[in-house]
Amino acid sequence: MHYPRPVFQRQVVLFVLFISLSFPSFANKFFEDKDAFFIKYLKQENFDFDVNSAAIVIYEKSSTELNNNNGVFYIRQQIRRIIKILNKNGLSYADVSITENGGSEISRVKGVTYNLVQNSLDRQILEKSSIYTTKSDYLVSAKFGLPSVREGSIIDYSYTVERPLSLLILDWEFQAKIPKLFSDVEVFTPYDLNLRPVILGTLAFHEIGNAKKEIDEISLPDACEFVEQGTGIDFSKRRWIRKNIPVIKDEPFTTIENYSEKLKLLITGVQEPRYAVSIMDTWEKLNHYLLNSFHFYKPIEQVHSSVFEKANLLIKGISDPVEKARILYHFVQKEFSCKGDSRIWIWQDMDKIFENRSGSASELNLLFITMLGYAKLSCSPVIIATSDETKADGAFPYLEQFDRTICELTIGSKKYLLDASVDHCPFGILPNECYNGYAWVIGKNGGHSLYLNSQEAKDKIIYLLNVSWVGDTVMEIQGSEKIGMVSGINLRDELAKDEKNVRTYILDNFENLAADVKIDDVKIDQLDEPDTSLMLNYSLTLNLKQPANIFYLNPNFIKFFAENPFKSMKRYLPIEFPGNEERMYIMRMQMPIGYAPELSGNPVLIKYRENEMSFKYTAQYDSTLRVLSVNKNFTLSKTQYSSSDYKDIQTFFDKMMQEENNIITFKKE
Repeated sequence: MHYPRPVFQRQVVLFVLFISLSFPSFANKFFEDKDAFFIKYLKQENFDFDVNSAAIVIYEKSSTELNNNNGVFYIRQQIRRIIKILNKNGLSYADVSITENGGSEISRVKGVTYNLVQNSLDRQILEKSSIYTTKSDYLVSAKFGLPSVREGSIIDYSYTVERPLSLLILDWEFQAKIPKLFSDVEVFTPYDLNLRPVILGTLAFHEIGNAKKEIDEISLPDACEFVEQGTGIDFSKRRWIRKNIPVIKDEPFTTIENYSEKLKLLITGVQEPRYAVSIMDTWEKLNHYLLNSFHFYKPIEQVHSSVFEKANLLIKGISDPVEKARILYHFVQKEFSCKGDSRIWIWQDMDKIFENRSGSASELNLLFITMLGYAKLSCSPVIIATSDETKADGAFPYLEQFDRTICELTIGSKKYLLDASVDHCPFGILPNECYNGYAWVIGKNGGHSLYLNSQEAKDKIIYLLNVSWVGDTVMEIQGSEKIGMVSGINLRDELAKDEKNVRTYILDNFENLAADVKIDDVKIDQLDEPDTSLMLNYSLTLNLKQPANIFYLNPNFIKFFAENPFKSMKRYLPIEFPGNEERMYIMRMQMPIGYAPELSGNPVLIKYRENEMSFKYTAQYDSTLRVLSVNKNFTLSKTQYSSSDYKDIQTFFDKMMQEENNIITFKKE
C-alpha cells in the first residue's frame, strides 16, 4: 500500500547489498529455459490431477528483494508464470490483468505464446503496443492479451513490481482456480532483519535448512522451505517450493480466502542497530501512526465547512443521539455513490468527496465519522479485513491485511458498528462481508481490538400463504413474506435495479412445484426503509394439471433450501454460516368440497446439538372447516463449525430435506 509516509523511518543508513553470495546449487532442476522444456509440455496432453481443469500453471517463480535508492528502501518483486491452455475454457487465462496498490510501479512486462507448428516450436512475442497501463491514487494496473493463443498453447509472461517498503515484504498465493505443477518463491533480505513467515492452508512445509550441497528439485517433497546464508555479510535468502498444487475447491458456507494456501512474509524487528529504523511492531504504534496520518484520522479532526453545515442542518431539532446518528448514516448511505477502492485510507479531499457525492467505502465511512463528530457523538474508525481478504492476524500489526474502514459509535453503554458505504444496510447491522475476524478500533486514548463474528448477525424470514381452490386443478395463493433485516440487504439491491426482479424472486421460490405458476399481482412495501422489514404481498394462480379423482401435492410451496447444500462425501474446510437465522412457513389451504388429504405421521422435530440447529414440521387437517394447515420452522443459533462436524450437519440437512419433500395424497371423498 502506498502510505502517506514510510512505515520505516530512516535515520541512518549504511546498507549495501552484496550479491557475492554462495547459495546451494540445484541439480536436476524442474524448469530450464530451453526449447526442450516447452516442447515437452506442449506435447503433454494429460496431467495426473485435476483432470477437469481448463488450464494448468506449469511453472511460476517469484523473486523478491529489498532495494535502496538514494537512501529510500523499496521492495522489488519479479514474477514469471508459464501456463498451458488445456481447453477452450482456459483461453481467458491469456488475458492477463496485473493490479497493484497505489504508489507501486509495474514494469518490464514481457510475454510469449508457444505453439507446435509441424512439430517445431513457434514463438509469438507480446508487442509493447498491446500492453495497457493505468495509474491512480488507488491502483496501478497493466493489462495485455497474449497473441495467437489456442487450445494446447503455452503462454509465458513476466513482469516486475516495485512497491514502497512496508512490514509486509511478500504476499503470495500458492493455490488458485487452476492447478500448479511448480511454484518457486525466493526472498533476499538483509541478514539482520527478523522475519516472520505466515503460511496459510493445511499443508506443512518441510524445512530443508541451510544446506550447502546440491539439491535435486524433482525429488523434493511437495512443500519445502530453505533458509540459506550467503558468504557476503549482508544477505540471507529464504526459499519456498510448492509442487503439485491442487485447485482451491470452493465449498458451501465458507470464506474461501481464509483457507487457500498463501505465504506472507513480515518484518518483525532488527537484530542490531547497524542502521536505525523505527518499526511499527505494536498495535499501540499502529494506533499512533493512524491518528497522525493525513490520509486517515487527521481529516476527521479538521473543519470542512460544507460538511459541518450539512450535518447540523440534518439533525436540527433532534435531541435523541441514536436518531441523530441514524439520520446521518442514511444521508451518507443514500446520497453518496461508493466507487473505487482506497483500502482503509482517504485519498481524496473530504470536501471533494462531499461535493462529488462519491468515494470509496473507507472514504464514505470516514466522512460519516466526521459528521458524527460534528454532531458531538462519540465514534471511532475501525479497520477490518472483509471476506474478500484473508482474515486479519492479531499477532502482529501490519496495515496491508486490512481493506476497509468502518465506524464504531458509542451511545451510553451501547456500541453500534456501522458501514455507511453499503446500500440498503440497516442501521446497527453490518453486511456479511464485514464479519471476518480480527479488527482494530483507533482511539484517541489508545485503541482496542474487536473480533467480528457472524454469530452477531441475526435474520428472520416469515412466509404466510393462504391457498384456496377455484376448480379441480386450479389454486389461488395469497402470499405474504416478511424479509429479514440481513437478507433484505441483497433483495433490496436487486429490487432497486428493477422492481420487475421481484417476479423472478417469487417464481424462484415456487420453482419446485409441478405446476404452472402465474403471478397476478405484487406489492412491495418499505423498499426504501432498510431499518424495517421488507414486505412482499402477492397473488398467484397455480394450474396443477392433475386428474380429478386423485392427485399428489407437496404442501411446502416454498422450501427453506432448494437442495441439501452439503452433498459432498467429504468436507475439507470449516462451515461458516452467514449468521443466526430463523425461517417460518405458515400455510393454510381451504380444501374444495369432495376432497380430503391423507395425512400420516406425527409432528416432526429434528435437532442438532440440542438447539444449535432445529427443524419443526406439522401438518394438520380440520375436517369441519376443511382446512389443511402446514407449519414449519428452521432455526440456526450457531454459525461456526469445524469440518469434523460435517457428517452430522449433512445428516441433519438430509432429514430436513426429506421432510420438505414429503408428498400428500388428496382423494375425492
